[in-house]
Amino acid sequence: MLSSYLDKMDFRVLQILFLSSFILIGFKLFDFSLNFIQVALSFCGGLLAQAFFILKLGINKKSLLSAAITCLGVAVLLRSDVYWIHPIASFIGVSSKFIFQYKHRHFFNPAAFGVFCVLLLPHSWVSPGQWGSGGFFAFICLVLGMGVVSGVKQFDQSFLFLCSYIGLVFIRNAYLGNPVPISLHQVSSGSLLVFSFFMVSDPKTSPQFFASKWIYSVLLSSFIVLLQVEFFIHSAFIVSILLFAPLVYVLDLFFKNYFLKRKPYVYNKYAALR
Repeated sequence: MLSSYLDKMDFRVLQILFLSSFILIGFKLFDFSLNFIQVALSFCGGLLAQAFFILKLGINKKSLLSAAITCLGVAVLLRSDVYWIHPIASFIGVSSKFIFQYKHRHFFNPAAFGVFCVLLLPHSWVSPGQWGSGGFFAFICLVLGMGVVSGVKQFDQSFLFLCSYIGLVFIRNAYLGNPVPISLHQVSSGSLLVFSFFMVSDPKTSPQFFASKWIYSVLLSSFIVLLQVEFFIHSAFIVSILLFAPLVYVLDLFFKNYFLKRKPYVYNKYAALR
């Protein structure tokens, strides 16, 4: 009975609950440079943008749930010592879904786009170290994250990206002669799991075919590692997912044409599942 209820339930509600729990856990266990006023203002900016497009385009009011997820994503990722940064980031992120879209899919991850835009302004930053690298928080991330990706049927995307990233980190450290504990420390960060389960798994901005997911995951993780180890960019996760947004559509278009020409039965089966 519970499973049938969950099947009928809009899973965006559970995503909101998961992300809200995430923030509350962060307040409880970590010294976040974030307060509830900034979270509330993040909602004000994002919901205002969504309400504007609801009135302008006549879309379903349930889309406010998607805007709420973006607002929570901004609150999870972004840090500032002023109040006006968070509402601007949420407003820009939600608006980007309607401004930059292709075939009813938004081009950029809205939370990442909003955060990236305000990083160009003063008083804003992202802090990967805020999530720590302890096993307990990593376990919490895994539990909440797996709940999210299983609901949106994107577990394979998160799993492929994690495997690619972790594999690259271990290979690089082995090549440099670094001991295994260094690799374990680097891949047990909460920021990696936050990105894997709450951003890469976005069904609107991630590849649709398994083959394209593999290629996307390997290239994306390689670029992130490059930015982190060679250029020491703290926002490597956010920058990379935005720069690789065009690749999603290129890969999906290629494999769609491939399956239609070479293996139409595979494409028809995939299309029926969508």
